[in-house]
Amino acid sequence: MEENKETKQRIKKLSPGDLSIFCFQLSLIMKAGIALNEGLGALGDDSPESRQKMKGVLGKTVQNMAAAVEIGDPLSHAMKKEGVFPGYAVSMVEIGEGTGKLDNVLEALGDYYERDQYIKAKIRNSMMYPVFLFAIMSVVIVLLVGKVFPIFSEMIENMGGSLSDSQQAVSAFAGSLAAGTYTMYIILALAALAVAAALLAKTKPGKDIAGLFAAVFPLTKNINKKIAASRFANAMSMTLSSGMDVNSALNLSVNLIENSAYKKKFGQCAKEIEEGGSFSKSLGKTGAFSKMYLKFIEIGQKTGTADSVMKKIADICDAEAETSLNNATSVIEPLLVGILSVVIGIILISVMIPLVEVMSNIS
Repeated sequence: MEENKETKQRIKKLSPGDLSIFCFQLSLIMKAGIALNEGLGALGDDSPESRQKMKGVLGKTVQNMAAAVEIGDPLSHAMKKEGVFPGYAVSMVEIGEGTGKLDNVLEALGDYYERDQYIKAKIRNSMMYPVFLFAIMSVVIVLLVGKVFPIFSEMIENMGGSLSDSQQAVSAFAGSLAAGTYTMYIILALAALAVAAALLAKTKPGKDIAGLFAAVFPLTKNINKKIAASRFANAMSMTLSSGMDVNSALNLSVNLIENSAYKKKFGQCAKEIEEGGSFSKSLGKTGAFSKMYLKFIEIGQKTGTADSVMKKIADICDAEAETSLNNATSVIEPLLVGILSVVIGIILISVMIPLVEVMSNIS
């Protein structure tokens, strides 16, 4: 029972950061000529004297893999048995074992997952400020409507008949309170929808819907196109350099694309190439690569350097995706600040003006 419980706790896939660390360090060990089982044992060593930092799920996984390799299991089989490695990483390691280029494949995988971690971190950091700002502004509006305005309202009610000459101002004040309350409800509803969307995005149908939306929304369309192109090009570079044929490399690379809209396009591209279509022309139909990139790919195929060309294109697409992400953030942040500032300003002004009129009539 304890073993089953432990397995369930470790069934969560490793993060791109953990995968990058594992692949890079194991690649260095193999390039140094250290036996695979000894290298894994050193990486998974959790003794106080060890300087290795592989702890938690990754550390336990490496220890189990070292034991499996010790008794003769291939590395790919040990990775698959652990259940925490992505299928793509397992497949690439299996190819590396078959071609005798395991150290190079591991190094390429480390570079890929490092790049993947950077892109995801960049997206999270870019969204952090707008989300944080929206949350702070929402709290301010809720406090104004829920705590501050009721104090004014109670004060006016306690004044009673002394407000007979300012009924219009009192009515305006009451209307402002109602408007502020409705605004608070709208913001809370938007916050609830945002939380629900975030939870839904973690499910398979939710990811598909989010992918379709991101592929057509003006602020995210170009970003998603560049990220999909970068993932595909980087995967093709690794698979082709490992000795895999184009068709097999395509089918494996398509599975790395997370956006459902572009995954479908690249899947259709793979089918056309299997049926004898041109590689560059089929890629052009996806809309992810410009004509210049397609020309580079065509030249790379003719000269036998398609893997190097794909690697260069992946680097360029990464830089373009980062630029697009920065541009989108620079638009969202001031726009959100302006909208929320106007909302709060309108609420305050619409309440304070009638309140000043009431107070002046009382005096």
